[in-house]
Amino acid sequence: MIVVGEDVSNGPAGQKEAALWRDSYAQTGVVVADPRWDSGPTWYPFGVAQGESWSIGLPGTLLMGAGLEVISMGRPTDAQVVAALPQE
Repeated sequence: MIVVGEDVSNGPAGQKEAALWRDSYAQTGVVVADPRWDSGPTWYPFGVAQGESWSIGLPGTLLMGAGLEVISMGRPTDAQVVAALPQE
């Protein structure tokens, strides 16, 4: 799932921005807009402290497993993705 938080002018994202992201990057998964991205506490798992400020690397990628277990922060390996698939 991809969450789009801002438009190109750093304003709140909407369905238009989610559709633009989906089409521009040929996404086949879920793409949603979060217009309240900057209106309250937002979890930035991809932030890096740089002195008194933060640098945020977006888009952030992580692999979630069953029960919302975080399997990989950052781009997962193929083996991690395969291992996270439901077992039949």
